[in-house]
Amino acid sequence: NRALAHLDVKPRRTFLDFVLEAVAAGAPLTDRDIRDEVEIFMFGGHVTTAAAASWFLYCMSCYPHHQDRVREELDEIFQNSDRHCTRDDAAKMRYLDHCIKESMRIYPPHPFIVRENREPIII
Repeated sequence: NRALAHLDVKPRRTFLDFVLEAVAAGAPLTDRDIRDEVEIFMFGGHVTTAAAASWFLYCMSCYPHHQDRVREELDEIFQNSDRHCTRDDAAKMRYLDHCIKESMRIYPPHPFIVRENREPIII
């Protein structure tokens, strides 16, 4: 955080930050509640990641001209090398990023979130 202090950038807060703040503020979260939420994020992520990847590949197969543009972008970044992808490389993958986000917009990996109210609600 000190490295970012001179910038007007706030560090990203994680899910765990929110849970710990809620507990510290006296929110009625039991150990079981916290464990259940953590399990959803840890294990649920595998299914949604697989779904997102599958739909992205489907979209690329349906639109070969976009697939070609992604490949051109990757070829330009890696220039026939077999090195691993770096953070700087990933930042340059703008068209790939747009394609992934568009496939997730059209085919969300998990289109809804199920929540249960603990108290009655009036709308």
